Amino acid sequence: MRSEYLNSLIFFLIVFFLAIILIFVAIFFGGLARISKHKVSPYECGFLPYDDSRGNVEIQFYTVALLFVLFDVEIALLFPWVYALGRMDYWGIRSVLIFFFILSLGFIYEWKSNIFDWNTNAHK
Repeated sequence: MRSEYLNSLIFFLIVFFLAIILIFVAIFFGGLARISKHKVSPYECGFLPYDDSRGNVEIQFYTVALLFVLFDVEIALLFPWVYALGRMDYWGIRSVLIFFFILSLGFIYEWKSNIFDWNTNAHK
């Protein structure tokens, strides 16, 4: 029973000392100790921020985030079907086709309403 705790203690000590060593290596070689005015200055896309970060955000950013989640979920749901494709019967393949048909309708709707065009105001 003590050997189980001893193994955990040895593992914890190795991780702790390795973390300490890596922090000192980063400070020594990475220049963390050499703080300058440019390192601590606010940075946002190459220019100083001119407004509060809690202000209004353009709707395009939310649209892109929602589209990313949509297609990410689509890919996540596609993997089980790909692995089971050889064992699927008619109803399994039909459900896959219905799923992609509904996603395609949503994609066509977004395309027709100019969601992907950043220069139009069709989605405001």
